[in-house]
Amino acid sequence: MSDWATTLTIGTRLRWRGETHTVTAIGGSTVNLRSGLGVSCVVDARRLLADGSTVVAASADCDTQCSPPDSLGQVLANLSDVERRELADRTAHLNE
Repeated sequence: MSDWATTLTIGTRLRWRGETHTVTAIGGSTVNLRSGLGVSCVVDARRLLADGSTVVAASADCDTQCSPPDSLGQVLANLSDVERRELADRTAHLNE
């Protein structure tokens, strides 16, 4: 996971260790997962979210290929002119 915050609820789809899983229960600091093959497991939420292979789906209709978030380069390349000017204004003080 590279995002600073995410929300896990029952029904959340995610990719973990190369497989698609669905959150089936949350209790304390543990998360119950069911894989696409129907195999269930209990995982510590901190370990799950800290694992570099974990990608939380952006929506419930995620297919089995939950894609990772866009890279910074992709985000910057897709900014509109207004967004680019706003970014330039906000970062101008770094060049001073």
